[in-house]
Amino acid sequence: MTQCPEKEISDILAIVSLDPFLLEGLDLAFSNERYVRHHIHSGKNYSFLAIAWLPGQASPIHSHKTWCALSVYEGHLTETLYSRDEIGVDLTSEKHLFRGHVSHAPYGKPVAHRLGNNSTRPAISLHVYGVPFDRLGIDVNHVWNEDR
Repeated sequence: MTQCPEKEISDILAIVSLDPFLLEGLDLAFSNERYVRHHIHSGKNYSFLAIAWLPGQASPIHSHKTWCALSVYEGHLTETLYSRDEIGVDLTSEKHLFRGHVSHAPYGKPVAHRLGNNSTRPAISLHVYGVPFDRLGIDVNHVWNEDR
């Protein structure tokens, strides 16, 4: 696998996200307060998470400090892509992701996105990040401050 394997991982996620038994037996609780990250597995250079989203929940606009790949396991999510210039933050495109749909972001590419559940049903997404689990909080997201 390459040093930044986001494309290969997203290809794998497209397949495994269709397995109805992949998350069987796991307690993937939802929260009314915000989306919930559930640690599934990690290794020296990666973390595998399931994220539980209730309708109306969304991430902040953010870019990544490492590579990442995601797929929708259950439900429907909307991924909105953004760019920033000296004037502010601009929405550049929007993708609707259903079960088995994937997305990925290479490290170092100046792309920001926001994931959200704009549907009326809960959703679960699968995410793989290029850092071990104990580094997720500091080495994954760079939250964009729209008031910059």
